[in-house]
Amino acid sequence: MAFLMLKTLPMSLPSIQNVAKPGEKPAKRKAVTDVVALVAGHDGVPAVRVRKAKDGTLEITAAAVLDLPGELPDSPEAAEADLTRWSLPRAFQAARAAIAVASPQGSLRFTEEVPDADAVIRCASVKTEGDLPSLVASLPEYQAAWTARLFPEGRRPTACSIQLASSAALNVLLAAGGKQNVVAFLASPSSTALVGLQGGKPVFYREYGEGQKDIRAALMSNMRIDEEMAESILNDAMVDPTPVIEPILRPLFRQAEIAGDYLMRRGNAGVDRFVVVGLKSGLRYWSSIFELMTGQVLTEITPDAGLRWGCRKPDTEKAGLSVFTAAFGAARAVLEEA
Repeated sequence: MAFLMLKTLPMSLPSIQNVAKPGEKPAKRKAVTDVVALVAGHDGVPAVRVRKAKDGTLEITAAAVLDLPGELPDSPEAAEADLTRWSLPRAFQAARAAIAVASPQGSLRFTEEVPDADAVIRCASVKTEGDLPSLVASLPEYQAAWTARLFPEGRRPTACSIQLASSAALNVLLAAGGKQNVVAFLASPSSTALVGLQGGKPVFYREYGEGQKDIRAALMSNMRIDEEMAESILNDAMVDPTPVIEPILRPLFRQAEIAGDYLMRRGNAGVDRFVVVGLKSGLRYWSSIFELMTGQVLTEITPDAGLRWGCRKPDTEKAGLSVFTAAFGAARAVLEEA
């Protein structure tokens, strides 16, 4: 198999890229300053194009949820039979592409385990702190191969990076977290990850099955409403859904307290900030429940934090910026290498 190498990058978790055979060094490539980043595995494909100016400023030049064919395969047979190719609108035709893969079979965790040479996965690792095992990202080989084939040869763009959606989203946090001690919730449609940063470096990462989908499902069941109405309730103050939401969030918030204690024991310093990244709706309720339970303030880091908009923002009524979290993170991982 081919191992995908991770390199240490400033302010970001490196991308899974530069395919190399075992024992070989990844080929060096020219620094990328213009990239389109997309998220495979979603309903619709979130896409952003980001350019890096000479002064280091990152500018968003296009952002939309694209209607592209194909679904992330769930077996080697499905991947082999799928001949999907993507053709992007002109505004997204950068020379290079970074693809974040939202896969239930993907994994991001601190571990000392190393896949054997016959394992049918691609993996990459990065060392964050000397006393911790490596943070390892892995993806089934057939999904990585399917992703690498999405763009036809000889047409813009050319894929230069394959990343897990979870590690790409983590880049958004790392870019905005500075050198602080941070406990963060990384919210995705199907799960929530809890992350601990110490001095700006990841020292804790764990994923939980509970999250936004469970909140919507509980509201739909308890109030006998559809998904659109559930989202509406989470985004306004006409009806207070706290009694329904609190039992779902309480275990997650308890884990955040434990993560804060872990940071204290590691570095003899408290948590500077509690934040949430990638939340589509319900921020006011997450924040109020968190403060009532812990006495701490929970704030939001938006996916476009630190980026300059050089184009019109997408319609947030139909596609909130949260859907672009992994795309922005995937772009940063590539551009911050330049």
